[in-house]
Amino acid sequence: MRDNNLFGCKSFWVQIREREHVSIAMLAKVTVQKFSCRGLECEDPLDNLLIAWDFMKAYYKANAIPYRFRYMNKLTMFVRKKGFPKLRGTAAEIKCFGPVLLATWDNFMNSNLALHRQIRLMLKLNVHMENILSDYAHEIALPAGPAESFKRAAFRIGQVYSMVA
Repeated sequence: MRDNNLFGCKSFWVQIREREHVSIAMLAKVTVQKFSCRGLECEDPLDNLLIAWDFMKAYYKANAIPYRFRYMNKLTMFVRKKGFPKLRGTAAEIKCFGPVLLATWDNFMNSNLALHRQIRLMLKLNVHMENILSDYAHEIALPAGPAESFKRAAFRIGQVYSMVA
């Protein structure tokens, strides 16, 4: 019998996924608007988005991603007039977007910049956490090993996020 711990609580899993998706939306916005990445150096954020979208379409085609965004050619996909960014799309599209965004970031990041390496680490941790949640989606609680790995990744992503923010 597993301990009834924090990581076994379904509502906690939902909260983690919601926060994770807000983080993905923020990083997507940052990718095209804030940082001068290799290959994404246009003045217009929309031009940057279109360049990144071309890469994402090729990644989708080359990999077996079950749920794909059909288009991401408007900044309104994640930029709101007020408040925090929010990625628009179905839950399945957003859930499967982590590896796509990680590959996109890896392709366009400037590995000489510590900030870019920190963002890559956040994306890797995000994908790792999502894989754990997906692997044990039908369980009531995470087994001890994956729960500890999830907890370490969650704390690590929080630490890195505080350095990036």
